[in-house]
Amino acid sequence: MNNNIRNITNGDLYTLLALCTAEDLNPLAETILKRSTNSLSSNKHYKIFNPDHTKYHKVIGDEIRQFGGKSIRNLFRESEKPPYDKIVVDVCKKLRVPFKLGNTPQNETNLLDLFMTFKWDNLSSEERNILSQKASQNALGKIENPSTFINDATDFALSRIVGGNSHGRSSLTVRALLLGTRAFDPVFKITIPCVLHIAYLRRKILEELITTQNVSSSLTLPPPLKPMTGSQSPALVIAEENNVPLISLTRVPEPSNLTAWHDIGSFDSGISRLNPLLQSVPAMIIAGEVANTNYMEVITNGDALLKTKDGILKAITVGSDGKFSGIAEVVTPSTLASIVNVTALLNLASIVLAQKHLADISKKLGEIKKAIEDIWQHLRNERHSKITGSIRYFEQISASILEGELSDRVLHQIERHEADLLQVQDHIERDIQAKLEELRNLKNDEWFGSSETTLSIEKRQQELGDLYREAILCIRARSCGWQLLSIFPGEERSKAHRRQDIQKSLEALSPRGPLLTETDCLFRTKIHNLSSKWNKDITINQRKLTLLKRNDTLIADVAFCRSEVQKDIHAADKMLADMRKPVAMTVKIDNGQIVAVRAL
Repeated sequence: MNNNIRNITNGDLYTLLALCTAEDLNPLAETILKRSTNSLSSNKHYKIFNPDHTKYHKVIGDEIRQFGGKSIRNLFRESEKPPYDKIVVDVCKKLRVPFKLGNTPQNETNLLDLFMTFKWDNLSSEERNILSQKASQNALGKIENPSTFINDATDFALSRIVGGNSHGRSSLTVRALLLGTRAFDPVFKITIPCVLHIAYLRRKILEELITTQNVSSSLTLPPPLKPMTGSQSPALVIAEENNVPLISLTRVPEPSNLTAWHDIGSFDSGISRLNPLLQSVPAMIIAGEVANTNYMEVITNGDALLKTKDGILKAITVGSDGKFSGIAEVVTPSTLASIVNVTALLNLASIVLAQKHLADISKKLGEIKKAIEDIWQHLRNERHSKITGSIRYFEQISASILEGELSDRVLHQIERHEADLLQVQDHIERDIQAKLEELRNLKNDEWFGSSETTLSIEKRQQELGDLYREAILCIRARSCGWQLLSIFPGEERSKAHRRQDIQKSLEALSPRGPLLTETDCLFRTKIHNLSSKWNKDITINQRKLTLLKRNDTLIADVAFCRSEVQKDIHAADKMLADMRKPVAMTVKIDNGQIVAVRAL
């Protein structure tokens, strides 16, 4: 891990400030300079380099620690400049925010989560900067109301000062101590906005560093593919009526590369349909040393195959000069009709790709089934049946489709299941809107404590989480159906429209999409407004943090599931793009039959 990333992740202050821009540091400098007791304005580096705060970022860090040392909780510390993590803890205590000793980044996160009213990931850079300043104002508002200052946290701090039992002192002494604490509020007017801004900077800088590191590591490109060297011998070509080549077969010398052979017995997928054509090739070969080998190069025109659904095919010969030399009379029309059709040729074009694609689809279908079973009790029976029914059908037909059986009956069934899944998706979206309306109307009755409202929010988080997961599963099932549909030749525009609609459904569930943004904002509003006349502030804030974490988990789960579907679509796009390229393979022949195959 990059040392800067490690140090900043561990809560180091100075490494963070060293990577900030002058603009990043400006709010810290402005906050410090508002206090007449600051020493920044008299610092020689400040006088020389201001406003380029990067030249004296360490001075800014020292100044924040200096102010932090003036708080009441630091009066009895030996050092004038306590460690930064102690200052963060002091701010958390002042604002009644739960904290963990020694975990500065998490404590900063708690502060940001409680006082920043929008989810970080959904904000632009400018919005993050503006709302981090707003968070500081929200936090300062908590200490500017005297009625909220003398509370359980203050009582605890005072009990430590007066020996653990403030009740044993005279009421005058205790009152004097309580009022005396207000003299230190101006110090928190420095440390609170500084700590919140540093929390914002830590998130921002870490995100930039990690993104840069990931981009750098992805710049290593794979070695370029070696150009394919085909034989110059004449070939047998299967072409459309307009002489567009679909597949060619050429005798070649024994290949010298080390690519593994696949035994045809376990890897047929229709390649054996070429066997009747093998006898036709030697008759057209002039070079005997090539004709007598047991190897043949097969090249398919993937793009032409995918665009060809029906039509007349013919066998023609191509000379060593690459020009057509006539119709191959050695192949009778009946033989050609029985062994060469678009289905078989399409299968040949994807022989290697289809095997991996089949494994991928089977895995995805299994994952969807398991995920549905995990939340089946939350689904309506009819919706559950339609999703699982579609998945089971896709499982049944996926193997046969990828082996070349592309019947109209199967195509119609895929279309029927798409219609069913669209109906289910629409139903789920209506349920999501209904749950959002319930959440919008949820009231917080602060006279009866916060536990009941907390439970109501938790219940709706669970319900909406299940609905979003169900919606993603439905879209993923549609994606699998589209991938199977894409194997069928022809109707390219219809397949493109299907993909666009699935992509549109995914975009509606993106973290920054209108639906999840509304969900997140509604939950955050209800959570930030959680209050009670009876609960202590520390209790309320702990419940808020728990609910906010559940909310982040909900959004993260949807984002992850959505990314999995997006990966499926990209994988299918790549497979289809590869199928549109010429696909070359070498076959090994024994006694006139293909016994093994390998990709070039």
